[in-house]
Amino acid sequence: MASFKQIVAALRREEARVAKQLAGIQRAISSLEFGGAGTVAIRVGVPGVKRKRKLSAEARERIRQAQFRRWAKQKAGEKKK
Repeated sequence: MASFKQIVAALRREEARVAKQLAGIQRAISSLEFGGAGTVAIRVGVPGVKRKRKLSAEARERIRQAQFRRWAKQKAGEKKK
C-alpha cells in the first residue's frame, strides 16, 4: 500500500499535468475569441505585458527625414496650383 506522502506526490504531479492542459485550453479559447483566425497564440515572457518596440536613433532620424520629404512634396504641389 502506498504511503500518504507518495499519494500526495502523485496528486501534485497530476495537478501540474492538468494545470498545463488547462493553460493550453485557455490559450486556445482566448485566441479564438480575439480574432485568432484558427491559430493558437503562444505567449513568450510575462503574460499580459506587451513589450514596447524600440527604434534606434538612426531609424527615427530616417523616418523623420522621410516624413519631412513627404510634407515638402505636398507643400510644393500646393504652390503650383
